[in-house]
Amino acid sequence: MKKILFLHDPLSAIPDTLLSSLVNLASADHSHVKVLLLGRFFFYGGISYYGDPAIPVTQPVPTRVPETTDLKIKMDQAELQQLKASIKALEERLTAAGIKFGYSEEAVSLDAIMKESAYADLIIADALLNVPGPVHPSPNVSVRELLADAHCPVLLLREGDMPPDRIMLTYDGSYSSMQAIRSFSYLFPNLRYIPSFVVYVSGKEQKEPADLHYLKDWLPLHFDDLTIEVLPGEPADVLPAFAGKVSGSTLAVMGAYGRSALSRLFRQSLANAILEKANASLFVTHER
Repeated sequence: MKKILFLHDPLSAIPDTLLSSLVNLASADHSHVKVLLLGRFFFYGGISYYGDPAIPVTQPVPTRVPETTDLKIKMDQAELQQLKASIKALEERLTAAGIKFGYSEEAVSLDAIMKESAYADLIIADALLNVPGPVHPSPNVSVRELLADAHCPVLLLREGDMPPDRIMLTYDGSYSSMQAIRSFSYLFPNLRYIPSFVVYVSGKEQKEPADLHYLKDWLPLHFDDLTIEVLPGEPADVLPAFAGKVSGSTLAVMGAYGRSALSRLFRQSLANAILEKANASLFVTHER
């Protein structure tokens, strides 16, 4: 059993494949889902990301929705209907699948998401989800950027239902990449039968990682259908190309957002390259 945080903007239509994936993953081990509502009515100021000082927002709207007077005042009729329909669809699917769920009881901020992540096993979100700024005009913030410092693994889903057709385990010889592979195997033991590929991108000086033999000893204990690929080139080109070279859905697993600013920028661009160029889902975590 896991505690899953699901990030959702109820003013945007939830893709059916994303909802199916959430249900499938939560049903596998009777997980509990906590829905964190995002969007301009639910995501508030005091957030350093929006600048210094942060954009001020008056009177945050409670997330116990959709019937509050405040929401009816602040939302137009179309937005209110969209919110009701979105929440109803989510509740109906989770209830029909017998999944226990709840909502955040107060306004969600970046700090609140980070705090929640320390007491959760997994965050699931649409990889294309943007969090609108709390007032207009304001910048949209990619959920990928918001979750750079999450304290638990993050699963960003794209097209295709779970389970995927294949799993791409990205490995660069670092403890961070090994931690990601290990976390994935522990969280999803039911996916061990999916065809899996360990992909290492070799450099000019090192054709394969020195500790690859340790990984080869460990992998068969957790993955049943496994292939190891050592490929030349640049990771930002090789990994998306490998993930998208055949039809069907791919889930990429990678360590991400290292402690240094330089490492964070590198990992973030690589994660974005996989999501955007390969149309793949992405499981990311990092060693702390």
